[in-house]
Amino acid sequence: MDNPAGRPTVASAKREQYQLPEIDAPSLEDLRVEVSAPAPPSAEELIERLHHRLSAQAPRRERKPGEAIAPGDEIECDIVTVVDGNIVPGGVKRSAHFEMREFLHLPGFVEQLLGSPTFSAQTFELTLPEDYPVPALAGRLATFYVEARRVFEVERPQLDDREQLQAAGLGDNLEEAMSTLAQEVDVEQGDQLLIEATQTVLDALASKVDTPIPEAAIDEELRQIWQKNEGLAVEGKAFSEEMIALAFNDFLQNPELRAQASQRIKVGLALSAIVREENLSPSAETMTVLIEAAAGEVGVSYDQAKKSLKEDPLSAQQAAQSALYQEAVNFVMSRAKIEVLEADLEVDTE
Repeated sequence: MDNPAGRPTVASAKREQYQLPEIDAPSLEDLRVEVSAPAPPSAEELIERLHHRLSAQAPRRERKPGEAIAPGDEIECDIVTVVDGNIVPGGVKRSAHFEMREFLHLPGFVEQLLGSPTFSAQTFELTLPEDYPVPALAGRLATFYVEARRVFEVERPQLDDREQLQAAGLGDNLEEAMSTLAQEVDVEQGDQLLIEATQTVLDALASKVDTPIPEAAIDEELRQIWQKNEGLAVEGKAFSEEMIALAFNDFLQNPELRAQASQRIKVGLALSAIVREENLSPSAETMTVLIEAAAGEVGVSYDQAKKSLKEDPLSAQQAAQSALYQEAVNFVMSRAKIEVLEADLEVDTE
């Protein structure tokens, strides 16, 4: 594969030196965005949510290496998709989790794994569906490399079982469970709407930054993403250094990924400029929220997390930077005009 842009590869590239520009703070006077309210969940979506909720608390046993994967098992695996000898862009998944049930997005995938040994690697071919995310590959024959890292045998839940519903905090019957789940989805959609609104506002803020971003900075942004995700998934597997280098090069040259990376860098530049202009500093409240979130992720108390930060200057500095970033986001959001549009609901007239 040619490398017309001269992008570095995994095997040979040296990191190019770059310096990010310092910009003036963008004006927030005309920062206006529109976001669409999410549609309420369908009955089928609530049933699927109920299934996952009850499955999460169902009795389970981790299968030993060599045990056969069976229907209903939950699997954690690495997946690499290859077409014409090349790793597909976006076709590398590390530690993917899914259940051994019908996989609508890729018919035949689950069936190929059933009966194969736990903690083993399988290779098989499937024809990619017509709605595959990469249109140029739709309908093409693909080879899948799947490494089953962990497999759990899970007792199949009964959706209308009173004891199981009560244990999950979903009431005494299916009707109460559906109502409770609908309320949960409503809260989650509200949270998700805020996240979407924030991202839309930040994208609008980035559009006000017309200073070019160094290509080397975009390279480095994507390199770090690759190393934390796709790079770890292909590491140690039966792929040649050349194939991995080509996959990384395709990842690095992907126009959509490069545009997204440039956008993230512009957001960072704009927020840094706003911090300087407004002389922002992390509030105690913001620091508390971040420490609580970090404590929850690692399963320790707030006091333990706070003590750990005091004992680790580097982590404390990173936490302060995160808090400052959040403070700048809060400042921008407080001045943005956000219009929420009602969701378009399809009406069945038949």
